[in-house]
Amino acid sequence: MRSKTKIGVKGFFRAQVVDKDSGKIVADSGWNENTMTNLGLNNACAGISIGATGSYAAGFMAIGKGTDAINATMTDLKSQENEYLAISPSTVATGTARATCSFDGSDNSATLTIGEIGLFKTDSAGSMIAANTFTTSQMTTDQTLNASLTTKIIRRDEAVATLLKKLLKFGENLIEMIPSQASNKIDEGVETLQGALLAVRGEEKVRTIWRHIEQGRNDLVLA
Repeated sequence: MRSKTKIGVKGFFRAQVVDKDSGKIVADSGWNENTMTNLGLNNACAGISIGATGSYAAGFMAIGKGTDAINATMTDLKSQENEYLAISPSTVATGTARATCSFDGSDNSATLTIGEIGLFKTDSAGSMIAANTFTTSQMTTDQTLNASLTTKIIRRDEAVATLLKKLLKFGENLIEMIPSQASNKIDEGVETLQGALLAVRGEEKVRTIWRHIEQGRNDLVLA
């Protein structure tokens, strides 16, 4: 079987509001999947891999109070609150890059409502690479918002994806076939208790295999 490499891109973000004095985390969005914009996919993912004209890397981050869903055509946050801040970039694993940034609440004269975060090429409007919204939080002047945006390049082997598709089809057929066959055996009259238990256990094994196949499908990008 020929094998081809499939590439996928996923991005994730996390925002934590931290009390400066105690270091206690007072609000945490958790890791959530973000939206890669068209600009980001074209210039910061595809184009930059071959040095295409107009391609670029991320350099800044911004936060805002917008709550409307981010879509791929957007080039800016819905309602930006702070100035753009330069990111600290790093590679944290194979195919995984992370940008971090800390927004100081004392840079503002009053409490800010934070509900969106974005990654940008420059410290000016119109170059948003990825972004998303989260449940709004308040950042006071004695707090800091620590933000992380992670981009992960996912490599999938076409042969593995094809095999998984076949396993899924096979599993669907088994799920349809085994229960009825086990039921027929019992209806026909299994002569011993052991025989009845074996029939039921056979069905349970198939269902266990199917659950593992389903989990595998969720972890793979199928072409």
